[in-house]
Amino acid sequence: MVGAWCCLLTTVGAPVAAAEVDAPGCRTVPVDADAPLRSDQAREVFGVDGTGVTVGVLSTSFATDPTSPTTPDQDIAAGLLPGPGNPCGRTQPVTVLVDATGAGNDEGRAMLELVHGIAPGADLLFASAGDDQFQMAQRIFDLAAAGADIIVDDIGHPQEPTYQPGPIEVAIQDVRAQGVVYLAAVGNNNVIGTDDGPSAGRPIGSWETLEYRPTPCPDTLGLAPGYDCMDFDPGPDTDPTMEFGVGAGMSAQARLTGALNWGEPWYGVQQQFRLYVLQDDQVVGWSPEPDGVTASVEWSAQELVAGAAAELSIVIVRQTPGADLPPPRVKVDFRGDGRPYPTFLEYDQTTGTDIVGPNATGHNAGVGVISVAAADYRTPTIPEKFSNHGPRTLLFGPVDGTLPAAPLSPVQPVAAPSVMAVDGLRTDFYGVLEPDGDRFFYGTSAAAPTVAAVVALGRQLRTDADPDELTRALLDSATPVDSPWPGVPAEDVVGAGLVDATGFLEGLLRVPTAPLDVRAVAGPEPGTATVTFAPPALPGTSPILSYTVRCDGGGRAGTPLSVPDSPAKVTGLVQGAVTTCSVAAVNAQGPGASATSDPFEVTAAPPVVTPTTTTPAPTVPAGSAAAGPTGPEQAATGTATTAAAGGAGAAYRQPPSATLAATGTHAAPLTLAGGLLLTAGTIVLTASRWRNGVGRPGLPPGTGGAGRRRSDQRWW
Repeated sequence: MVGAWCCLLTTVGAPVAAAEVDAPGCRTVPVDADAPLRSDQAREVFGVDGTGVTVGVLSTSFATDPTSPTTPDQDIAAGLLPGPGNPCGRTQPVTVLVDATGAGNDEGRAMLELVHGIAPGADLLFASAGDDQFQMAQRIFDLAAAGADIIVDDIGHPQEPTYQPGPIEVAIQDVRAQGVVYLAAVGNNNVIGTDDGPSAGRPIGSWETLEYRPTPCPDTLGLAPGYDCMDFDPGPDTDPTMEFGVGAGMSAQARLTGALNWGEPWYGVQQQFRLYVLQDDQVVGWSPEPDGVTASVEWSAQELVAGAAAELSIVIVRQTPGADLPPPRVKVDFRGDGRPYPTFLEYDQTTGTDIVGPNATGHNAGVGVISVAAADYRTPTIPEKFSNHGPRTLLFGPVDGTLPAAPLSPVQPVAAPSVMAVDGLRTDFYGVLEPDGDRFFYGTSAAAPTVAAVVALGRQLRTDADPDELTRALLDSATPVDSPWPGVPAEDVVGAGLVDATGFLEGLLRVPTAPLDVRAVAGPEPGTATVTFAPPALPGTSPILSYTVRCDGGGRAGTPLSVPDSPAKVTGLVQGAVTTCSVAAVNAQGPGASATSDPFEVTAAPPVVTPTTTTPAPTVPAGSAAAGPTGPEQAATGTATTAAAGGAGAAYRQPPSATLAATGTHAAPLTLAGGLLLTAGTIVLTASRWRNGVGRPGLPPGTGGAGRRRSDQRWW
């Protein structure tokens, strides 16, 4: 069974410019999330609206509910979805990759309305999540391939593995590596003991033990030899059952449901578990036979009498393994979300190796996923009682084909939720219908898309920011919120706290954006490179102090070099290696995003060759010439003519000791008219040596001979 965390019936570069649209009053429904999340202020102060960013939504359906009070075209006409005819000027329609094949509840369309309210410039995609984990994983790939920069879902799969990343989480990690930011509703299955019961005020949505404790099974089950049962009593006594209560008033269609997980990897299952629900010693619920591949089963109380309060009990049965296997970790989750849920548990407190309460699981509490809890937008610092809380613990690596994953050592705790946003938000067609005609969308399904929209604003502001940087800025800027339940840390209930869109964007600008126009060329010496760059478009909240330059190539990471400005000379590079150089600006808050040059090959600079002469020093009459280093020698004269546009020849005098290299360069600067020659172009130099105090200008080069001038021409 696939479920959305739906509405409860009791969910490198400078910013792209925002569009000039959204006249006042063009929407028929206000954006309720704006005030508590400060997203309206973020749009105004930073001039962003999601333009240039694509948000994909995964949910139940877009437009397959025959009972929906509106159609997508009506939502567009109301200014609540983009498309042709949108009165706010937002005419780019939602792209639906695939909708549900049967009748759905169109919760995905409601989520898209909430995204559009906060980030009206963002392009929107939708895909139905499908019927199982593998279909949903494929839809994640489909949305990423269609251009999604951000993906958000509100789907919970009861049989997703608790103790290892499943197929959906593997897909999320793949698209995240491509730069996609992924968010998910944390879920609506949290359960708080009722005020008049023994578990009053305590979260009791799950029960878990770190090590299965075998004890004989109740006779009521009539099991043959070869089975044992879980001992729920953490003390010296034994108890193969755990009592719990359910309240009155559930509908005939409602079922008490949950999941049973045990600590073995997919495709490496060696032990088999089942769960039974008893009422007055009669079996009224059970889990199906395990499939032998996955270490989880969904259970339900199919024969529980609807509408009546009841006291029930759970029994966990293990088929005795043939080999001597270590007892695994075991966890029972109760599913709330509008269904019957426990009012109390017999063993309702964390003690010893038993843990009670945390129920964030699956990809909704996955590594790298921004997992979103909920609070009513009118009371945004009070978490909803139904909002799942963590943490989650991973025992194995991710599911990989049909091979069992290796155990993790040590085990890996995963914090969930990541942040909290708001629900109880108005739409034009979805949610709880109030007497005044307004419809209010409740649940973490409503909270998650508001955070996706806030991230879209940040992605527009910082097009170079990767998922890690965006996530870090979102969490660092959140407003702390207290835990409502004694003994449960706030971070396990609300994560970093309530999302603050304005603070999030401010945080993204604390460090500089990536430098512009980063270029790198080999030389001037062997094993070196010269790197040039321009300052970033956005320096952050404080001046740039320096730039960090690093060149990697030849299988070796370069040593970072700190420079005050462009250019930078990098040494110690691998000769002949294809190399790239990256540059990041640094301010008082730290380094910003980096930009990387095109690859280049590290080559040697051409050798400098000094020409030599074998001409013997001439003998001249005393006093007829100045004394040179090897004998009397007169000064040379010549004419340099530049080929630069508009240039003209200029006479100069240069001592004959200036050395010309074979390439046409010289060892000492050539001074023309008292300054260095800086003009680009072609220079023709004719140098003359006089012998015997006489010379005849105008003779062609190479005529030589006594009393004649030697001439040569060099080009550079």
